[in-house]
This record gives sequence, structure tokens and C-alpha cells, in this order.
Amino acid sequence: MLYWFANFPDEPFLVRYSAQAYARDARQLQGLVEEIARQPREAFQRTEDVRLCVHCNYRSLCGRESAEAPPDTENWLDEDIDFQLELEEIQELEY
Repeated sequence: MLYWFANFPDEPFLVRYSAQAYARDARQLQGLVEEIARQPREAFQRTEDVRLCVHCNYRSLCGRESAEAPPDTENWLDEDIDFQLELEEIQELEY
């Protein structure tokens, strides 16, 4: 597999992935899927701590889409960043 990063067009990155590695990974993933499938339904109970649901992408599946962040974590990802993007300073890439 060859990765090419737009920021480094002259430095492609080759990831070697053999048929043996593919088979090994497939076995490992299949084992994990089987392990999860063997778990009893009780192993998948939702948490009692609703604060954990605030940032969960799946909270609507549990009916917790109205979960609110506690006051001390309300802006947990907000940052004051002084950032100005000047399009004139961005180098053009040739195609």
C-alpha cells in the first residue's frame, strides 16, 4: 500500500502488507468478533454515570441524546486559538 501525503509530495510512504500478515490479522479480528459475540447481553448494559454519555457518538441508541455535560467539563475541547489563515501564504501544488 502506498500512502501519499499532500504536504510531502516527494516523500511517499510504502506500507508492506503480506498475505501472511493479512491472514494473521483476519484470524485475530475474527477471534475478537467471536469473543464479543459470546458475551451475555448483561455484559453490554449502559452505564449509570450519564456524564460518560455526553461525548459518546452512540448515545442516541441508548436514548441519552439529551445528556448534558457537567459544568466543569462543558467546554472540554474549546481552546482560544489565535489563528489566521492567509491563502496567499499557501504553496500551490502542481498537478
